Amino acid sequence: MVTEKMLNNLIESLGKDSVLIDKNVLDFYSRDLFFEGKQPLASIAPKNIEDLIDAIKIIKNSDAHILPRGGGLSYTAGYLQTEETTNHSIVLDLRNLNRIIEINSENLTATVETGCTWDKLYCATSKFDLRAKMFGPSTGKYSTIGGSVSNNCMFFGSAKSGTSSENVVGLEILNSNAEKIITGSGSIKNGLPFFRNHGPDLTGLFLNDCGFMGIKTKITLMLEPKPKGIGFVSYKFDNINSLIESVIAVGRSGLASECLGIGQLHTDGSESPTIHLSCEGWTQEIAELNCNSIRSLVSPNANETDPQIPAFIREKLFDFVESPLDIRGRMQIWTHGVFPMSKVREAYKNIKEVIDTEKKNLDHNELEVSISFACSGNAVMVEPVIYWEGNPTSLHIEGMVKQKQISKNKALRIEKGNYVKLLREKFRKTFQSLGATHMQHGRFYPYESVTEKSTIDLLKHIKMANDPKWTFNPGVLGIN
Repeated sequence: MVTEKMLNNLIESLGKDSVLIDKNVLDFYSRDLFFEGKQPLASIAPKNIEDLIDAIKIIKNSDAHILPRGGGLSYTAGYLQTEETTNHSIVLDLRNLNRIIEINSENLTATVETGCTWDKLYCATSKFDLRAKMFGPSTGKYSTIGGSVSNNCMFFGSAKSGTSSENVVGLEILNSNAEKIITGSGSIKNGLPFFRNHGPDLTGLFLNDCGFMGIKTKITLMLEPKPKGIGFVSYKFDNINSLIESVIAVGRSGLASECLGIGQLHTDGSESPTIHLSCEGWTQEIAELNCNSIRSLVSPNANETDPQIPAFIREKLFDFVESPLDIRGRMQIWTHGVFPMSKVREAYKNIKEVIDTEKKNLDHNELEVSISFACSGNAVMVEPVIYWEGNPTSLHIEGMVKQKQISKNKALRIEKGNYVKLLREKFRKTFQSLGATHMQHGRFYPYESVTEKSTIDLLKHIKMANDPKWTFNPGVLGIN
């Protein structure tokens, strides 16, 4: 059983400042950007891997569960204590494990601790004129690399290089006995972490798992030389269907580093879709050639505009997103599906039908919806975004740099928030009916219920071998 003795042992081992039990503090750790869970028993923040090992050894002898957390900027209840978990969960805040262990400029790899942010890695590799091939989400100033590969993410470099998880070479993981497991070529005796495919791909077992399979301590990513040239292209369209055709064409070409389509839906039924592209090259001339090639792929009915948005995003990089709230200080929440290119049109059609059906409720609650499209290799993410006057939590206000102006009408905000939950469910079920996959499955997107039983059974067997008491994040991915 969880006892006061266990907490005292954690405090003695990690130090009082690394074991948080104050209820006001724990309120911060009981929420993500959308969901609220039960307060954990404690939040622990090991200062190094040795402290983490000691903590796991202490906790494993109790009935407590460990919920790993990175930057915390997720919104699918992935690190929250819910009904599926014990009443005695401990949030494992891994942000202090943030060392850059090695940048190997010759082998084009970087090995970092799990709490290292994308911004920190980018600054360090830039000294060698290198970067990670997928070099971070828009929140890379705060998002940890461990959290990103545990949930998967896309953005900078994704149109060309894929998602964060696709660029992982190898991992070091702790099982529930605090034993180290190394994957990829780094597991070879006297070997180096430079190649993922050393025998069976064990690395993949521990990616996109939300910490269910084990606790990541070290991650090795692929690097590439930073391109010397970059160009930007933006277009506006008459309708979102034209935007989609251009997103698919650009994605198929592999010419863009980032491809972001934004479909604004106005209350009068009109649309104002735009596409924003970054194109790189070994020289500036090659980058401009790529831009010109992309121009030939974009719908002839589109109008080219000043590419100030993609240029601004690259100029600011991890600083252009200042808050989880939108530019007007409103709540915003994302619900996405990842599709093959052949299903993007149908996905948009079905989501638009939901929005049209809900128009009266949207108007009543003064909600706005936009739809974004982003490429990652041969996949396209379709993502409706809901904006409303909501209830910012301490995570919204303290989790990033700037606090925005917020509405004071709490009763009205609660009513709107309840409707947002219902609308997200409709979006999720629509994506599910089309066979979508997701990043950040957490406890929101279906995994166990939509996956072949034999696949789930195999995953459970591996889980049992690595974590026989199901100490790590039980119930996440819908697996109990």
